[in-house]
Amino acid sequence: MTVISFISLFIIFISAPVMAGDGVTTDSVSAATTIIDEFHAGVQAAIKDLPTTIDASGVIKASDEGRMRMIKELQSIKWSVAPGPRRYKRVRGLVESYMEDVIASLKDQGAALKTDRARFEKSVEALESIKAAKLKALEDSLKSEISAKEGETPVPSIDKPRGETPPEGGATIWDR
Repeated sequence: MTVISFISLFIIFISAPVMAGDGVTTDSVSAATTIIDEFHAGVQAAIKDLPTTIDASGVIKASDEGRMRMIKELQSIKWSVAPGPRRYKRVRGLVESYMEDVIASLKDQGAALKTDRARFEKSVEALESIKAAKLKALEDSLKSEISAKEGETPVPSIDKPRGETPPEGGATIWDR
């Protein structure tokens, strides 16, 4: 994979907003699932661009296992925690730890690399910038979750017959 195709893939990942099928921003769990899948694809693209002296099979295996584990945890969070800041904090923690673990395992593989160090650093840098962009997109999903929740104001229940007007002096049904 050439550097130009990797850069174009990087631009596509950054510019692609986290949207549902009908153009509505999704909740943080759905956005996180999409982000994890896209980051995993970015990792595979970055690994193809690495020098052949790096054994990337361990990184791909760790990324696959982590991705499946994160998706299962996110699905359980979707059913067990109500939308809002608390759920977002848990989701962000999971997504961020997954991304950091994958990047750390990639850095461990390239630690002993002597030649093509610049190409390796460029791939790691690209993954870290994808991580930052995707975490920003996840933050945007929190804003849509909170605004949707704030719009639902409860209607107060008043114990008063329809045609009754309150008497002067502020007496209500409780004062009878």
